Amino acid sequence: MDDQPGHLEKIRSAICENIELYAGRYETEFSEFLPAFVQTVCNLLVSTGLETRNDYVSIFFFFFFFFFF
Repeated sequence: MDDQPGHLEKIRSAICENIELYAGRYETEFSEFLPAFVQTVCNLLVSTGLETRNDYVSIFFFFFFFFFF
């Protein structure tokens, strides 16, 4: 089923969620890594397909982007 997240999508989502938690708690320490992180997540988002299984990674990016900018 293409609409159900597989192992790779779940791992990507978990990594994004953990980084979001870390960045929110340690904003000062994370700020120096923010540009590289945003670039990496943008690359991930661009390479992610439009399938429903990728929704969480896409939603995370937009939430993260609006939270920190």
